[in-house]
Amino acid sequence: MFDFTMKNRNTIETKFNAAFRIMLMLSVIAVPHSVLWADEADIFLGVADARAALFDSYAQVIRDNGIISQKGFKRLDTTWDSELERAKKLFVSARTKEDVYYALVALKNSMHNTHSAINVPDKLKPQDDSLSLPFKLALAGSAIHNPRAVVIQSKIPQVKRGFELIKYNDKDLPALQYEYLQWHDSNSPELLKFETVKWLTRRDAEDVPLPSTKPVEMSFYDLEAQTTVQVSLEWRKRPKPDVEQSSPCGINMENDGDYKEFKFDFAGLNYCVYKDPVSKTILLRYFSFYYYFPVMRLWNRTAFLSYKPQVLDTHSNYPAEHQLSQIDAAELRKYLARQKWRRLLIDVRENTGGGLPEELLKFIARKPFRMATRSFVYTPRMRGDVNIFDKATENLGPVKEFLAKDMENNKNAKESFRYQYSYDCPHKCTLADMMNAEKQPDIQIKKFDVAVLSGPLCVSSCDQFVSIFKYNDMGRVFGLPSRGGTMPSGMEEEFVLKNGDKFSVRLPTGIGYKPDGEALEGNPPIPDFFLFPQENYLRIMLDHMDK
Repeated sequence: MFDFTMKNRNTIETKFNAAFRIMLMLSVIAVPHSVLWADEADIFLGVADARAALFDSYAQVIRDNGIISQKGFKRLDTTWDSELERAKKLFVSARTKEDVYYALVALKNSMHNTHSAINVPDKLKPQDDSLSLPFKLALAGSAIHNPRAVVIQSKIPQVKRGFELIKYNDKDLPALQYEYLQWHDSNSPELLKFETVKWLTRRDAEDVPLPSTKPVEMSFYDLEAQTTVQVSLEWRKRPKPDVEQSSPCGINMENDGDYKEFKFDFAGLNYCVYKDPVSKTILLRYFSFYYYFPVMRLWNRTAFLSYKPQVLDTHSNYPAEHQLSQIDAAELRKYLARQKWRRLLIDVRENTGGGLPEELLKFIARKPFRMATRSFVYTPRMRGDVNIFDKATENLGPVKEFLAKDMENNKNAKESFRYQYSYDCPHKCTLADMMNAEKQPDIQIKKFDVAVLSGPLCVSSCDQFVSIFKYNDMGRVFGLPSRGGTMPSGMEEEFVLKNGDKFSVRLPTGIGYKPDGEALEGNPPIPDFFLFPQENYLRIMLDHMDK
């Protein structure tokens, strides 16, 4: 009896378990995939149906509290709405936490403001990986819109220096530029072209998604043999860069090779001077206007100084970086005053800004000149919440008081009065002090025939320097346009992800103006002689100074 009951019970349990498994399988089939296996991105962005609304809310905050340069988008032949739509697709389709990271980066990049920045939770950041292909490309040509991508280094026997890239995964260069545009953070079409050719052979996970393991199919044109070469290459971990020899100037930059034929003569903290006996020209390589030095970099630069370092005044009202810039400018003035040659080419292609070099401009100028100015924008959110205004102006110094009064007295004004980037008031600053943009030249020194060599790495105060130089007829501008990027004031805007984590984006709250009154963002000075980098670039520029 006992045996019979147990056998009967086992049979019933077996049938029940089988039926349960069938029901479970049917329930799995009936339940949507997203419920059973939620994407990792759902934690941060929510489920797909809600993501579009979340993205739109982020975009609206940027729209209400940021400044979008329409001229910048025109330069790139796109619109902010188009760039937002591309970022939104990444946002909605994200599945992994890395996808979330790149969707947020694309949201920030959609503004194409080079001074904007994003800060995301560490848990979203991808591993610090870098992949590369075994050759390098560079732009060549004089055409503004259609430069060529040419091989400058190659470890592939069948691809030689000078070959022109024709197709890359069946895409031409304009199509590739549009593909990369989503990861480009400025509105400079020239910089877009430079960065695109770099992106074709190198990917850094911090900036762009890494490529798939699928080989890259490429076509090159051999101009000498007039034949086409086809290659298929796989991405590899980027090797450590070769140890570079320091130049006499003590720096390692891409343009070091341009100076090999010229005699190094003098070095300051942020510049080096070379001479060309052939044209009797002094070449001033001003690679930075930034004097907020990290200790190690400051120490290393002093090893190359051509003048004796001076003791800083620890009791001065001026900070150390201001004193360093003044000493550096004064030593350059003394050096140039000793020179017999009267031709000066100022190379700012590597200069990413810092403080505005007012002393250099006074040295160059032959007559009174106008400086660049800026304004503060009263966004709808600032007018609706004084705390937001206070946050946006907390680091603006004495001008904050005048801005608060101006916003209160001018209820319908969209932006403030225009005022200087820097002002040195001998007394308590007045509004007139801040608004006076006219400067006097340094008349105690002989003047040079000056030209400026510019390029898209020149940004911020370097942009301003070039615009002041050109507008005030101090000389001619050669090379490529500066970047056209300025953020005279900005603030961190915080956003909340679905799980409560936060990320922030730095948004512009001010507009920078050239001396002619036009906005500088997306609108840099146009060179008098336009030319992409090529062999003997500096020599070509020196020859053009005579034309």
